[in-house]
Amino acid sequence: MHTYTMRFTILFFACMTAFSAACSGSNEPPDAGGVSSRRASSSRSLSSSRSASSAVSGSRSASSVSSISAQNSSSASSAGAGSSAGYDGSPYYSTTSAAGLYVHDRNTILRIGSMNGQIMGPAKQDRYNTFGVMASVATNFDILALQEVGSNWDPSDDTATRVMNAYVARVNGFAGMGAYSYVRGHQYAFVYRTSSVTLSESRLYTGTNSYGTNAFRYAPLLAKAVTQSGLSFVIMTVHTSPGFASREIPSILNALSEAAASYGETRLICLGDYNADTTYYSPGTAAQGWLNGFAPPQWYTVIRNGITTNVGGGKTYDRIQLSMPLAAFYTGTWGVMKYAEHYDVTICEGTGPTSTTPGTQFTENAISDHYPVWAEFRLHDVNAPAPPGG
Repeated sequence: MHTYTMRFTILFFACMTAFSAACSGSNEPPDAGGVSSRRASSSRSLSSSRSASSAVSGSRSASSVSSISAQNSSSASSAGAGSSAGYDGSPYYSTTSAAGLYVHDRNTILRIGSMNGQIMGPAKQDRYNTFGVMASVATNFDILALQEVGSNWDPSDDTATRVMNAYVARVNGFAGMGAYSYVRGHQYAFVYRTSSVTLSESRLYTGTNSYGTNAFRYAPLLAKAVTQSGLSFVIMTVHTSPGFASREIPSILNALSEAAASYGETRLICLGDYNADTTYYSPGTAAQGWLNGFAPPQWYTVIRNGITTNVGGGKTYDRIQLSMPLAAFYTGTWGVMKYAEHYDVTICEGTGPTSTTPGTQFTENAISDHYPVWAEFRLHDVNAPAPPGG
């Protein structure tokens, strides 16, 4: 009887060991966006290294900061290359370049960006690494304006909302639960950091232009922004229709004027994909700098003529325009965030090659054909002079 009991005990522990090994496999929980974790078959291993430096167009230099909890320790000067440990726990940072933009002091600086997500719909949402890079981009900003959410045309509210819910869940998976929220309308959204700023009274523009028709093919999204320091302004994002940009860009002035009256606010910013270049619109010369139609001293052009904002190169499609009352808070610091300088784009899923096209997979184009553009604003020191120019 004693021998039988010993044999049963040995057999029992052998079974338990086998069961434990089977349960400790590589099953992964769903990601923060509700999509099961998956990796492209040709994906390379992701390194957690996030400390090397890289030049960022128009950005200031900053000391490397090790975590999001150390945001307030960044230092900066008005010129040079950025160096940063990044804003989040994203594994997508390149091992050979800066981990996103340098970490700014959110107690004194507000960073606002814009990104055309190039048909940021269900198909892109299902590309795990690509969508993850796009989500990581948002953590660099206090407000990020998005265009082409759900579609580059007319997305359904259901599709655009589902995509944005998944997107902000991925963002918060990096930045922390509840760190970011959003408002949206049509193909637009504003993603914002809740501890930095609140957005309210969001709505689509409904005005008309001198042609007696709707001013825009894709009605811009407006909202009232108030920072934790009390700075308030109206923010508008736009995506002009390329074939009608010559008519729609001047209509932005009408929309901002009406928004100023409606919100009772003179501090205004309009950012997005203006398509303000090539045959779509005559922007003015690089020497002029400011975008035609937005002449100083009433308006300030942040992304000036001749700055490349498209992945293909050579075009200034994406813009940030400020009313002069808001330009008084502009620090003069701006940038164009080139994906490959900050992220390992070689793991980004996209379209495969065909007999006539090379495809977008494993390149910057897997993310978008536009780069994010951005600018920084001081939250205090309201009497500081605006940057020179217009």
